[in-house]
Amino acid sequence: MKKKIAKILRSRVFIVIFAAVLIVVALSLKFGAFNHNPVKSDVSSTQSVESDFSLLIPSIDVEAPIIQGVDPTNADIYNKALEGGVAHMNGTALPGDGKGNIFIYGHSSASIASKYDKIFAKLNDLNNSDTIVVSYKGSNYTYEVTDKKIVEKTDMSVLDQTPSEQLTLMTCWPIGTDAQRLVVIAQKK
Repeated sequence: MKKKIAKILRSRVFIVIFAAVLIVVALSLKFGAFNHNPVKSDVSSTQSVESDFSLLIPSIDVEAPIIQGVDPTNADIYNKALEGGVAHMNGTALPGDGKGNIFIYGHSSASIASKYDKIFAKLNDLNNSDTIVVSYKGSNYTYEVTDKKIVEKTDMSVLDQTPSEQLTLMTCWPIGTDAQRLVVIAQKK
């Protein structure tokens, strides 16, 4: 029985590693032509580069620091960042840029013990016109939810940059799995 369980776990690990490699390749191709200068995240810190970079979603009682410029291709870096809040993907837009896709991701469930291990568990409860506020560099930026969808975890279109400022939130879906991704899109008000 133990050998059978070990074999199943090894095959799942292989699938996760293979999916991670695919994502790394896709992200490398995707952001190779993007001109926004990414901010490097410090592995040893779970604090945001900007001390006042945070997320507030009143309708689902979410309040969390945003760790800026997190590398989604390095599990050590993004797991460390997600222990301290939600993560802003490096290479994506920042609030106040006036254009581009601000991409933020967080856990809906996790095996880590952290205040933020289930921060996006209620993300699916958001409705169109719900308000999301991002504080950045001393200013508040308000966004209104316009779309919610479930995509395959290999769908990189959710990272596409936009001509106007857009906020994209993402988490694993269904809760407790990493089979797909739940994506919420909000436009600047």
